[in-house]
Amino acid sequence: MHIVVADGIARPPMPGFEGQFIALEKKHADYGDTPRAIGSMSAIAQGFDAIAYLDDDNWFHPQHLESLVVLQQRTGAALCSSARMLHALDGSVLARCPAVDGVHFVDTNCFFISRAAFALCAHWALMPSRFHLVGDRYIWMVAHYLRLSHAHTGLASLHYRSNWAVSYTLAGRTPPAGAKTGDEVLELLGKVQGYFESGDWQAGRP
Repeated sequence: MHIVVADGIARPPMPGFEGQFIALEKKHADYGDTPRAIGSMSAIAQGFDAIAYLDDDNWFHPQHLESLVVLQQRTGAALCSSARMLHALDGSVLARCPAVDGVHFVDTNCFFISRAAFALCAHWALMPSRFHLVGDRYIWMVAHYLRLSHAHTGLASLHYRSNWAVSYTLAGRTPPAGAKTGDEVLELLGKVQGYFESGDWQAGRP
C-alpha cells in the first residue's frame, strides 16, 4: 500500500494512482518530517505491520523491500535497514555511501520499521524544529536510545540522487554548481548529541 503525503501540494502524484493520497494544505517545509509523521500515523491506524519511507529523490531496487522483509522475519528485529547507493543528479552512479553502515547511521529511506518499533514514528512530530535539517540523524538517535533491536542487510538497495558535495568528492568527481556543503549539518550534529545526552528528548523539551 502506497501512502503519498504531499506537503502543501494539492494535486495527486499521477493519473491512475491507486494508493492513498494525503494533501497537506499548509506547507510545513521541515524536510518531510511532518509528512512522515502523518503518513506513519495513517498506516499504523489502518493496521499495517511495517512502514518504509521513500523521498522523491530516492528509489528502491526491485528487491529492496523483499530483502528487508526476509531479514525481519529471520531475525525478528524491530527495526531493519539497508545500505545506500549514491547517484549524481543525472542518475549516474557515484559510490556506495560509507555513512549508512547500520551502526553509526542509517538514512530514513533505508528503514523498515516493524510494529514493535512504531513508537519511533511519533518522534517525527515530537522532534524540536531546530533539528529538522538533520531529522534522519535525530530519528536514528531515538532508535538507539529506545534500545530497539536492529538488523542490517548490508545491501545497497536504496538509491539516492544526491546534491551534497561530499558525495561527488567521494567518487572523485566535481560537485555540481550549488551543491550543498554540509557545514550547518556538522554543527547541528553536535547539538543533537548533547540534546540526547541531557535527557531533554524524553521530556519533550524544545
